[in-house]
Amino acid sequence: MDFKRIMGSTVICTGLVLFIPTYTLAQDDPCSECGPGAHWVDICNGGQDQLASNSALVGIDINLDCSVDLNLILTPCAEPDNLLVIDRSDPLDDSTNFPGTRDVDQHLDVIDTEIVEMCLTNGLVTLRAGKGQGGVVEQSLGTIAEQSNDDTLAESFFDVFFEVDLGFGNLLYNQTALRVSVGQKLISCVPPQTTYLHPTGCVPLYTSPTVGEGILVANLIDAQHIVFPDSDSDGIPDYQDNCIYTPNGPDSGTCIHGLLFSPCITYEDCGLNGWCSMEQEDFDNNGIGVVCDLEILYYNCPLEKIYGEHSVDAELFRNFRDDILTNSPEGQELIRLYYEWGPTIAKGIEQSETFRAQVKSITDMMLPLLKKK
Repeated sequence: MDFKRIMGSTVICTGLVLFIPTYTLAQDDPCSECGPGAHWVDICNGGQDQLASNSALVGIDINLDCSVDLNLILTPCAEPDNLLVIDRSDPLDDSTNFPGTRDVDQHLDVIDTEIVEMCLTNGLVTLRAGKGQGGVVEQSLGTIAEQSNDDTLAESFFDVFFEVDLGFGNLLYNQTALRVSVGQKLISCVPPQTTYLHPTGCVPLYTSPTVGEGILVANLIDAQHIVFPDSDSDGIPDYQDNCIYTPNGPDSGTCIHGLLFSPCITYEDCGLNGWCSMEQEDFDNNGIGVVCDLEILYYNCPLEKIYGEHSVDAELFRNFRDDILTNSPEGQELIRLYYEWGPTIAKGIEQSETFRAQVKSITDMMLPLLKKK
């Protein structure tokens, strides 16, 4: 199947680089340290996990009625504070952090953990955890415990102490630990791709981290800490996904021809001659999935705004792109520049008839040459 020709019949432009959150390369991947498999906890050597791909959803109560007044979406702080750093112990017979987690029976089925560094922000509010981070004075300890009825799975939780930096010197702290756990989902490896949850419930926030000191200012009501988030649930973590917010992975896809932008898991879902993107397709090798390219450029292509999406003239430009420009490095660079500036030009065309006329006068001069090809 000639994909370039298929794309040409749908839109003129493909290949615009979208804004996608970037993650440092100096981080561990899911399941890169231990597991999956039987008794993976027993044979997991101690170490340190460094993760840039994590985020949090936090609900805050500011009028002290234990109802959420403010929802925060937090992502990693700027480098060098972008890494979530977690220490892991060697396998233990029972937890040192939380004695009694498992029976002392010579079975090394527990790993103790600690959040050493965590910094998440939305640009205005910043949350830090880890003893010594900001004004935090308590350790954020956790544990991983193998399931007695399934040695391939384990419980995992943390008791987190954190600082909420509201800016302008306004700092809030929890004086009692915030318990977050994977709940019934369990984990099968470390680092896990999972979500740690705090069920709804008031956790008081004070102006001091020291118990008995400070003023009660707010409550944390609920929290989700997502490790290796997969925003579009397509089976590809965001830090590996070339189209974060639109599915194009093994678990779910999006039609890039036929029933354009419809959800799909097979080509047939996209109609006659349809194409379902489920393999992170990036045909112009710009690092961005063709699904994301299409979503932006479908609505922001200058030539379509001048001549119309299905016009003969627009088709001439598509053919020139597919048959001529793509066959040389110079032509590919022209395509790249067009994709880069296309949305800006399209916006100018929408806002100014004078600018539209100027651009059209240039492209009109090209049409006779294209008709000769």
